[in-house]
Amino acid sequence: MSWQDLVNNNLIGTGNVSKAAIVGFDGSVWGKSDNFNLDQAEATQAAKAFVNPDAVLASGLRFEGQKYFVLRADDERVIGKKQGDGFFLYKTAQVIKDIKLLISVKKLFV
Repeated sequence: MSWQDLVNNNLIGTGNVSKAAIVGFDGSVWGKSDNFNLDQAEATQAAKAFVNPDAVLASGLRFEGQKYFVLRADDERVIGKKQGDGFFLYKTAQVIKDIKLLISVKKLFV
């Protein structure tokens, strides 16, 4: 299964995630949903959030040009929101020890 298949089938396909990407810890995009206009600078900033979580707590993160307020940031996850939308970043390790970053954006019902 490719990274793109994982995004389409296991994330978007659940109906619980509206947009998703798998990004390398260096900011390289491995797979993303067709409707997610994630640019390279945003992917890189998302990956850097795990290097300096305090910085993103202060400054927030941008996805698709929209600035999101970061509610929580630690060495495993970053969670943020903007009005009725939110995002989750999760850092995971693969068997071959590559680091990948899962970005999902979901319409929240708050």
